[in-house]
Amino acid sequence: MNSTTPDSSDKNENSDSHPKRSGTFRVAIFFRWIGLLPVAIVANWVGYSLGAVFLFLRDPIFPPFLFPLLLLLPSGFALTLTGGLMAPRYRAVIAGGLLIFCSIQSLLIHVLMQPNPGLVNYMNSTGEILGASLGVVAVLIYVRLQRRQSRQPQFASLERRLFRPKALLLGSGHFGDDNCFD
Repeated sequence: MNSTTPDSSDKNENSDSHPKRSGTFRVAIFFRWIGLLPVAIVANWVGYSLGAVFLFLRDPIFPPFLFPLLLLLPSGFALTLTGGLMAPRYRAVIAGGLLIFCSIQSLLIHVLMQPNPGLVNYMNSTGEILGASLGVVAVLIYVRLQRRQSRQPQFASLERRLFRPKALLLGSGHFGDDNCFD
């Protein structure tokens, strides 16, 4: 073979010339997995801070009994959303696992470890779990949109082949032919 024509040895899947198979890509994936939980916990803290700022502003739209619920809603949302989007693969599964982690953590901190848990404790726990659930829904929507976007070029090319203007002309005589989509 000549040097300009690629042969089958150039298309080896185990080759390190492919960007997704290179060593630096593998190291980046490794650090994304390692940093997933710490970054999600930092996002949880940032979400809690945003909830505290919201509580400090005390928007008069919401009744006062909803403040404990709204305080921790952003923290649970930030935890699952950040962790789910940071995961290199299995984003929805990771977000679901973080929902379970957040639920157990919230129940332990706000309900089970309190000497006399009251309504505020239950509302804090509910707000954090509700926020984490909304984060999982956001990750699921993101994953669904990514899958739809990755499949769209296939459907677009199929649509171009099936619905060509010459095949849609009724008087063209192409509908009876087997070659009408050429």
